[in-house]
Amino acid sequence: MDKKKQVEVLKYFLGRIYRSDQHKSQLDARIRGIKAKRHIDGCPKSEGPASICYCISDIENRILGQKREIDSAIAQVMDILDYLPIHSIERQICELRHIDFKPWREISAEIPMSRSQVYRKYRMALDALLENQRVQAMMEGYEGEYDKYIQRRAGRGGGQRGGFSRTKKR
Repeated sequence: MDKKKQVEVLKYFLGRIYRSDQHKSQLDARIRGIKAKRHIDGCPKSEGPASICYCISDIENRILGQKREIDSAIAQVMDILDYLPIHSIERQICELRHIDFKPWREISAEIPMSRSQVYRKYRMALDALLENQRVQAMMEGYEGEYDKYIQRRAGRGGGQRGGFSRTKKR
């Protein structure tokens, strides 16, 4: 894998927390909706409320399992960021971007540096992470998922740009 693609795969990997956070919110809303509905299509109606409660419990357990997988993805991203020195500006920028989901303008105000300096430090952090053989191996293992993501985006008209967009403010 060439250096440019490694950087894009790493950015995609670091974006797992953002995507996982969105998915977790969807799962939480799904649980709330199921509890509010108290009637699940496909659950036996003739057996009374106990069967509906069992069905809801089963669905909740499956959703909680999905949430545990998401938590694991978050932990993997945080493990990668641990390869950066704890008090470095590069790590702080990566944490603000990938854990706190802050846009570049807020990061540059918080650091404080110009956006171009912040982005330059961010690129330095990505390069430093990719110097680590463990990180390189993880990105090679993640390349296939990244390629599928890019293909899905291209199929939806999302273009070939790597990474992801965070235009929505939280």
